[in-house]
Amino acid sequence: MQRLLFIITLLFSFHVFAEFTLIDNVNETTEKQKRLYNLLSADQCDELYDTISFKNKVISNTEINYFKFIDFIELDPKKLQFSASFAEQAFKFSSNEVTSALFDFKSFDLTTLKIFRDIDALVKSDNSARVICSYDYGQSTQNKFPTLGVSINNALQLSQAISNDRINIYSDGSIEYLFLNHKYNLLKSDFNLRMFPFDRHNITINFKYNVGENVKFTPSKEFVDTWVNEDENNFNNITVPNFTIEKAKFKNINSDLNPQVRLEFNLLRIYNSFFYTTILPMLLIIICTWFIYLAQTEQSRFSTTTGSIFAIIAINLTASTSLPELSYNTLYDVFFLICISSVLFTVSALIITFKISQRGYDINKMHTSLIIIHPLLVIIIGSLIITNIYPDFVNMLFAILI
Repeated sequence: MQRLLFIITLLFSFHVFAEFTLIDNVNETTEKQKRLYNLLSADQCDELYDTISFKNKVISNTEINYFKFIDFIELDPKKLQFSASFAEQAFKFSSNEVTSALFDFKSFDLTTLKIFRDIDALVKSDNSARVICSYDYGQSTQNKFPTLGVSINNALQLSQAISNDRINIYSDGSIEYLFLNHKYNLLKSDFNLRMFPFDRHNITINFKYNVGENVKFTPSKEFVDTWVNEDENNFNNITVPNFTIEKAKFKNINSDLNPQVRLEFNLLRIYNSFFYTTILPMLLIIICTWFIYLAQTEQSRFSTTTGSIFAIIAINLTASTSLPELSYNTLYDVFFLICISSVLFTVSALIITFKISQRGYDINKMHTSLIIIHPLLVIIIGSLIITNIYPDFVNMLFAILI
């Protein structure tokens, strides 16, 4: 009995050892589920690499499924440009050359065949192909694989970590070009800042691909699912400093020459910070000047009003640093002119009432009247100016209030 238990234990130990030896990489991938993990060893991947032989360096006659995950957009109107960062861009397609090489490689020896059987079992468990080998993109496209040429509309420069770009070979024979952490700086000369700080901007990132004939780009299921999920959550996972994404869409433009993938975003400035640091202080200052007539002495009235002028100018100088030099007035410029005009009206009213008081007239009733007339004039005239020049702002304001 003891011998039987010893034999059973020994056989079980050999079985476990064999399983871990042959599919150790498979089990580790099951736990990690990472794209860049190789199911084959480095030597095996080198052998597969040598087996692959492409007829030419151009991708042709295939359908490319793409995945693009944008994670950061930054607008810089002062420099008339914006930047877009992509955590991951993947382009996956099938190739007869790789499929043929993989078929030959599977028949290399019994050990390799056993590993692929284990991989096939893993794939069948969740119907998802696995990365078996991963190669450096730069070296591989120079020596072996065709290049996926990409050009971007109005691109100034591209910041990237080239060493992170990979070419992945999947267990089903498909190829994936994986680009990680790419940042594109793009020109945008049509920033419309007339409604600043309530401005909206449309940005477009248009990728053109230099490939061969009969190549069609289609969004992968992973990309569509991610996009739908982001859309349902207002694209909260995409960081856009000082802006929020109102709407976004993607579009494929498949043509014989240079197929394109276009991403479009409608952005609305988040004006809360600007409102509390600039607009609200100015409003409080002019409201204070409306009641300056209640001050006891002429000196206190003039000194407070003069201080208000300098305070508004100082706030304006700070706010204007975030804007480029423009050939037109923004909504904020008009607001600033209304505020400064209101304070200057106070100065004029104080000078006039002071001159009248020197002639022996009682100006208390005039000051009491100005406390009512002055705000009404500013509100009525300011509303008329803004309504005529910026009707879109009025519509937006009504939409918020309603």
